[in-house]
Amino acid sequence: MKTFKLLSILAVSTALYSVAYAQFDILGLDENNADETSDNKTDGNKSDDILNPKKKDFLNEYMDDVETGQKAKNEARDILSQKPNILTLRDSQQKIIDQGKKEREKLEERINKKKADEERAREKKEYIQKNFEPAPFGLFWDISPQETRDLEFEMKPTKRADYQEVYLLKNKTQQDTFEHIMAIYGTQNHLWCIYAQGKPINDQSNAEEILKVYKKYYTALDKKYGNAKEFFKPYKYTEEIVEETDDPKKPKITKIEKENPLGGPTFLEELRDDKASLYAVFDNGKIGVTLSVFVDKNNQSYITLDFRNLSLMKQEKEADLSELINDL
Repeated sequence: MKTFKLLSILAVSTALYSVAYAQFDILGLDENNADETSDNKTDGNKSDDILNPKKKDFLNEYMDDVETGQKAKNEARDILSQKPNILTLRDSQQKIIDQGKKEREKLEERINKKKADEERAREKKEYIQKNFEPAPFGLFWDISPQETRDLEFEMKPTKRADYQEVYLLKNKTQQDTFEHIMAIYGTQNHLWCIYAQGKPINDQSNAEEILKVYKKYYTALDKKYGNAKEFFKPYKYTEEIVEETDDPKKPKITKIEKENPLGGPTFLEELRDDKASLYAVFDNGKIGVTLSVFVDKNNQSYITLDFRNLSLMKQEKEADLSELINDL
């Protein structure tokens, strides 16, 4: 429709141009011009080209512009009507992206699980701290083996003569003063006894080094629990004193009972061979503690600590007795 209108406008413009040209011819043409005009009229195409030499090019260019515009519109319409091309990744690239997503999800899951576990562990610790009495080495009296694990102790079953449910314990925050810490839960599965063995040390023949450690713990335990009582069993032996008499064949023999002092020149050997012993007990009415000194076969000395909750120990003995009676 637009093309038709444009062509109509051009036709009208051409007609007006012809009229104007006729008027111009009447008003001012001379004979020569008239003749030239007459000659030109014999060839209509030539006359049009001379009078308006750019007329044909103008129309052609215009028509070309119209066609070009229409073609551009058609091409644009075709492009808009086409489905968009979607860029796709290679399978290997997509697999890498998918794998990365899965790894992130797994990492987030682990982080969330770790936070949840840490929260549960904190709640368990708070419960134990509020409901049980503190015991040495970060433990609590009357807790079960599982509650001990909740306190982040590593537990390994072991044996001790005449005791049940015995475990070796290890804690990340535990000091290395003691080589072994042993927890005893008994038949009731509740902590009532703790046994600790110190690290062996190289000592002097008079056991000087271990006596220093013993005295240090003795002072501390006496201050905390009180009622200290020390038990020293010295090495005792009989010494014979031979005196000459008038009869050389019958000397006088006198036997004298002797004992070596604590920390004597051979005290380390005496402790090793069980010829002498040293220990102390402490008692505050609730907790009883025994501090002892020992020497192994390699002449290395060490101390031991034995803590007992007296009321729980009584319950343990009563439970053992009741079980024994029920078996009769």
